[in-house]
Amino acid sequence: MLNRHRDHHRQITRSKGATLLMPLKADTNGANPALCMTGGSNSEELTYTELFERSKALSDYFIEQGIRQGERIAILSESRPRWGLAFFASVNAGAAVVPLDMALTEAELTAILLNVEPAILIVSASLEKTGEALLRSVPSLRQAYLLDGPDKGINFLSIDKLKASDAKDPRERASDETAVITYTSGTTGKPKGIMITFGNLIFQIQSTKKTMNLTSADVCLSILPLNHLLELAGGFLSILHAGGQICYCNTLYPQEIAQTMRQKKVTCMVTVPLFLKMLKEAIEREVRKAGFLRKWFFDLSLKFAARIPFRTFKKALFYPVHKQFGGKLKYFVCGGAPLEMEVARFFDRLGIPIYQGYGLTETSPVISVNSSKHNRMGSVGRPLPGVSVKVQKNGSGEEEGEILTKGPHVMKGYYRREDLNREVIDGDGWLHTGDIGRIDNEGYLYITGRTKNLIVLGGGKKVQPEEVELVLSHGSMIKESCVIGMQSKQGLLQATEEVCAVIVPSEELTEKYAERQGAIEEKLKKEIQNRTQTLAPYKRPSKVVIRFEDLPKTSTRKIKRYVVEQWIDTQECLIC
Repeated sequence: MLNRHRDHHRQITRSKGATLLMPLKADTNGANPALCMTGGSNSEELTYTELFERSKALSDYFIEQGIRQGERIAILSESRPRWGLAFFASVNAGAAVVPLDMALTEAELTAILLNVEPAILIVSASLEKTGEALLRSVPSLRQAYLLDGPDKGINFLSIDKLKASDAKDPRERASDETAVITYTSGTTGKPKGIMITFGNLIFQIQSTKKTMNLTSADVCLSILPLNHLLELAGGFLSILHAGGQICYCNTLYPQEIAQTMRQKKVTCMVTVPLFLKMLKEAIEREVRKAGFLRKWFFDLSLKFAARIPFRTFKKALFYPVHKQFGGKLKYFVCGGAPLEMEVARFFDRLGIPIYQGYGLTETSPVISVNSSKHNRMGSVGRPLPGVSVKVQKNGSGEEEGEILTKGPHVMKGYYRREDLNREVIDGDGWLHTGDIGRIDNEGYLYITGRTKNLIVLGGGKKVQPEEVELVLSHGSMIKESCVIGMQSKQGLLQATEEVCAVIVPSEELTEKYAERQGAIEEKLKKEIQNRTQTLAPYKRPSKVVIRFEDLPKTSTRKIKRYVVEQWIDTQECLIC
C-alpha cells in the first residue's frame, strides 16, 4: 500500500513538474494576499499572482545564469514574504534549497556550507556582513543575492533587478528528488544535512490540509523560523496550497503578536511550548491587572469550563480573550518539545485547543498529530494516514520502547553520510527515532523519554551535548566536562530543558587558587564564554556546575551521564 502511495506521488509530480510546489491558487485567488509582513517600515504583502510571477522571473534568471539541476541554493534570512520568493524560484530552477538558521554563528554556517557546497547564497540585508564572510570562505559559492535593499557591489545584487532575457520552462522535478537539505549540527565533527524529497513534502502538505481541514479562509500567523521544517511544511507550504494567507510577525512579545492576530483575523498558528507558556502568563498577567473581581471571575470560569464539552460555549465564556486574538482563532499546532499539561488544559478551557504533534526533521517532519476529530491531551496524537509506527520493546512485559516509523514521510537520507543512514534506518526501512514511547489501545502515541543524549529546549531547538563538550575540551582550565539537559525549576523556563555543563577544573587551576574558590569560578566562567563563542547562543551552557572530583565513568572510560544527572540534583548552580 505504501509503495502504491509513493508511485502515485511520483506520477503526479512528474506530470506537473516543479509547479506542484508552486502556489497553484494564482488562477482562482490571484488578487488575494498569500504572504504578508506586519511591523512598520518592514510591512510587505504579496498576492498569489505576485508570488507566482516574481518567483517565476527569479527562477528564469537563475536558469539563464547557469544553475544546474540538483545544485544547491542556500537562503539566510528572517521569515518574510521574500523568503517565499527565493524558495519557489530555487525549486523551479531545479535546485535543492538549503534553509539556514539565523541563530548560528559564522563558523557554524561556514562548516555547513563547506559540506553542502551551494552555488548561490540568498541573504537578507540585515545579514549582509555574514553573507560577505561566507562568500569569501566557501569556494563553491559563485554568487550572492540580496533579498531586500539596493545592490551592494557586483557580488551582492538585489533580486528586485534580476531579469532573464526571455521566459524559461520550469525544470521538472521527480518525487524522489531532493527538495530541501536542512542541517542540525554546527562546527564540530561532520555537519549532518537531512535530505527531504518532493515526495516527502507533497505527503506532508496533503496530510496537513486534510487533517487540519485547511481552506482558503485560513490565516496562519508564522513566528517560527522557516529553516524549522515544521514551519516550512505545516505553516508555509500547506497553507499556500489550501489558498490561505500567511502573516509574519518577527517578535515574541505577546502584546505585539496579539495585535497582529486582531488585525489579520488569524485562524491558526504553528508554534512551540515555550511560546504558549509565555502567552498563558501574558493572559494571566492582564487578568491580574484588571483587579480582584475580574481575576476571581476568570478563575471561576476556568473551573466551570473544565466541565463544558462544547468549544462554542467556552468561547462565549471567554469572549474578551478571544476578542483580543481577533475572534477567529481556532487552534494552535504545537511541536518541537514536550508541552506541559497545565498549559494544554488552560487553553482548552479558553476554547482554543492545542493539537500537539510529534516528529523529527528526518521524518519531514510530522509522524503523528492530534486534530479536531481525534484529540487526546497528553498524547502526541495518532500517526498520519499512510504512516506506520511501532514500539520496539526490550521485554515482553513492557509497554514502552523505542519508537520506529516507516512510510512516505521518511527522509531520503543524510547528505553525503551513508554511515549515518545505516545507523538510523534498518534493512526493513524502519527509521529508529531514538525516542521512547508507548501506543494506547486507540492508537494514540505518547512520548516518555529518549535513548539519545539530545537536549530539547523549550523553543524546539535541539542541542547535541557532544558538540558542546568537544568545544569545552579545548579549554586549558577544564579537565573534563559533561553537558546535560537540566530541568529548569523556576521562571518562564520551568519544566523545560536548559543546557547545563558540569565542569571539572584543571589541577593547575585548583592548585593555583586552592584557597580562593571564587577565583576558580571567575576563571572558568571566562574560559567557557571564550570557548563557546563559535557556538550558536542557544547551544551555550546557561547553567554551569563545578565539580572538584573526576566524573563517574564506565570501564570503557565513558561518562555515566545518568549518574551525573542524579548528582547534579543535589548541587547548586555556581555560575549562572
